[in-house]
Amino acid sequence: MLLGVPVDKPVQEFMTELHPSEIANEVQFPATLDHVVLRRRAIGLLVPEEGDLARYDVIPARQLAGRRIAMISNEHGEEFVNPIANFLLQCGAVPSVSAEGNAMAVERHAQRHGICAIGIGWFATLPGMVRRPVEGMDFHLDLSLVLGTAPNPAARRFFDFAVRWQAARDAMGIGGLAGDRFDQPPIASTCMALA
Repeated sequence: MLLGVPVDKPVQEFMTELHPSEIANEVQFPATLDHVVLRRRAIGLLVPEEGDLARYDVIPARQLAGRRIAMISNEHGEEFVNPIANFLLQCGAVPSVSAEGNAMAVERHAQRHGICAIGIGWFATLPGMVRRPVEGMDFHLDLSLVLGTAPNPAARRFFDFAVRWQAARDAMGIGGLAGDRFDQPPIASTCMALA
């Protein structure tokens, strides 16, 4: 189970192309692996609640010009991080990667320095910050159950259960690919009841 996005690469190619600094299966995984999306969250910005961007329900992309934005690092995979960085650059923003580039560290860095940060939407919003979508920023991060390549009957049974469970939730309009709205509090954790 991981927070990630599928990438269009065969498993072997995916594993051999990892750079030494990348974390395998941290945020991206081969799309060829069986997987089921349990929940989707939009990526947006965390902005200081006293700042001018907090007044927008949806931040206009032009408002990012010249702003320093704390950014997650490439250790999470270039195919995930680069499109977000490129979007910020096209808007004229100044992406800034701190010493620790994981999502929680980036959010804390932004809070301490009173700047904006990429918010993946999976953690409680820090005091003094608010979540906002950005016009044209159409990225997301999924909570997915991904089945590996090793034969494991127990894992296969659990995966098959999760597929049925999520299909039933989708039929009721709960979670899954529909994602969450920015005016809802983010999910701090997800738990599945196995009855």
